[in-house]
Amino acid sequence: APDKPGMAGRWALPRWFAASATLSVPQAAGPVAFSLLALQLTGDASLGAALILAMTLAQVAGAIPLSRLGSGWPPHVALRRLILVRTAGLGLLALLAGGGAPFPWLVLAAAITGAVHGAAFGFLRTVLNQLTPAERLPRALGIAATLNEVTFVLAPVLASLLGSVSPVLGVVALAGLGALPALLVPRGG
Repeated sequence: APDKPGMAGRWALPRWFAASATLSVPQAAGPVAFSLLALQLTGDASLGAALILAMTLAQVAGAIPLSRLGSGWPPHVALRRLILVRTAGLGLLALLAGGGAPFPWLVLAAAITGAVHGAAFGFLRTVLNQLTPAERLPRALGIAATLNEVTFVLAPVLASLLGSVSPVLGVVALAGLGALPALLVPRGG
């Protein structure tokens, strides 16, 4: 059932904003986190770009098929399932890196991580459409865009701080923060 008016309904849009802001944490912090990880594992920070490339190409390839796959579920459920896959991919990447796996395995884990992002964003937007009347969508999207900019400023700083302690810890933090949308997203209509 959709979030009802009252306390749950009052917090539905702020929860959506928080989910929206945290959805892009892996994309925002990934370049720094993955460069530090690649530097530690291979001695070459530029190989972090291979992880970002794998995430990005998988995002493009996965957007339509995963959107179709999730179309039979309520959008908040589809989003939660996609975020679970992404979190598992980031967790796998951290586990492989911590265990000293060959770098191509990390590229595969990054691809798993990235495959869901395009579809996840679509489902998140669908939830917003269900929560907000059409005349309020421009304002809601403006707030979301501003929060997204904040994410793209703060997430790399956090990745740098944590990655300087331990690059694997930086990736674990990406997994944790990137999982928040699954907990925060309200039910749509």
